[in-house]
Amino acid sequence: MKSRNGIVLRIGGAALALVLLGSAVAAAGETPKLKDLVQKLQQKYDGINSMVADFEQVSQIANVQGSFSGKGRVFFQKPGKMRWEYKSPDKQYVVCDGEKMWLYQPKEGRVMVDKVSRAFSGKTPVNFLLGIGKLQEDFTLQLLIAKDEKAGNFFEIEMVPKENLADVKRIVLQADRKDYLVRAIRIYDFFSNLNEIKFTKIKVNPSLAAKVFTFVPPKGAKVMEPPQAPAGSAPPPPAPKK
Repeated sequence: MKSRNGIVLRIGGAALALVLLGSAVAAAGETPKLKDLVQKLQQKYDGINSMVADFEQVSQIANVQGSFSGKGRVFFQKPGKMRWEYKSPDKQYVVCDGEKMWLYQPKEGRVMVDKVSRAFSGKTPVNFLLGIGKLQEDFTLQLLIAKDEKAGNFFEIEMVPKENLADVKRIVLQADRKDYLVRAIRIYDFFSNLNEIKFTKIKVNPSLAAKVFTFVPPKGAKVMEPPQAPAGSAPPPPAPKK
């Protein structure tokens, strides 16, 4: 069973993919309908430099009854900056300035700090935002749902990594056909765990102060780095094929 800390960090990183979705979802071999939706989605996010929204997160761990849920406010800004403020069930903060990422848990008096390059290693949606990856080359896309105006105003696109990733089997994005903003993201891993985030009260291109994406550990807080794999350790086993 994964710790809540790990879930929070992974969720924050995965959801960062929504900030600059845009050209990230262009791929060869798309159906005409998928191409049209992707083009409009890209045009929308190409014009987004910052975003603020309320979020609700639910993480379901396989073979474990119940789920972890959290609510709060999230802030995004290009390039690769974010701030997650969890208001319930416990206050937590995930702040990324584009180079470093902090997880602050006031209740535990603890701050976890890591470099973005380590926290988001490998070919992931986050890497595209940080300028070290190209999603259009790394993911295969499929249109799952394309509701029309009568049936519903949303569509869903599945993103499957072309190469094995340790924590991601597939990602499903749900967007609104009215404004082409992503309203939900679902992340599935190879252990049948599901992390889902829904966004509401979205504000596009608000003016955000630089201090939103800076973090100074509070006096008395224990600052620590996440454990790193020892040098020369074996890589994780290959992920099972679909």
